[in-house]
Amino acid sequence: MVSLASPRQFWSRGASIVLRLYLIVFIAGCTPPTPVPVTEARAMETRVLAAYSDRVMKASINVLQDLHFTIDMLNSDIGVIVASRHTEIEQGEITQEDRIISNIPTWQKVLGIGIILAIIEGIVWLLSGSGDGSDSSGDDRSDSEHVIIHDDRDGWEEMVYQYKVTINVESISNSESKLRVSAQGERLQGGRVVGAGPVQDPEFFQQFFASLDKALFLQN
Repeated sequence: MVSLASPRQFWSRGASIVLRLYLIVFIAGCTPPTPVPVTEARAMETRVLAAYSDRVMKASINVLQDLHFTIDMLNSDIGVIVASRHTEIEQGEITQEDRIISNIPTWQKVLGIGIILAIIEGIVWLLSGSGDGSDSSGDDRSDSEHVIIHDDRDGWEEMVYQYKVTINVESISNSESKLRVSAQGERLQGGRVVGAGPVQDPEFFQQFFASLDKALFLQN
């Protein structure tokens, strides 16, 4: 006669597989983006525009306001604008500069993963019971069917993003200007900084320069 696995054993095996897959995805997703080389970052942040520097400055201010940034500092003599913004939506991927994590040896990371997997196996083993479940009473079976729902949303702290943009405008000819925009970002949770670094997201700069071209066009 073929014996079927008990529901408890089936659940424990399924939970073990799900927890392992979740751990693998979580660890892979925690890998910070690779910093962009300085030369590549400058090329991504810089544009030459067919407009006078004062027009570029005015258009840059309008774009920043359209993107809900607050102008913190403006110096038209040297062509510098500094603006900031707080938002609950990530505007550009932040390259983390976490030297503590990056300096952890590979063998320590592997050992940590192994310890976590061992803990998960222990939890699953305890949930499945030391035996095959054949001696469990009706009360035990009924207790295993109870589902405890805990709402911990009250302790959840939402992620807030803070961005600071610096724009440098330089006149390179009678009718051309060079603009460079750089950005720094911070991730805050519960008022604590949990991640910080430069914004090196190409889409972030593409959106800015597309809006800038439109603003310059509307000035004509």
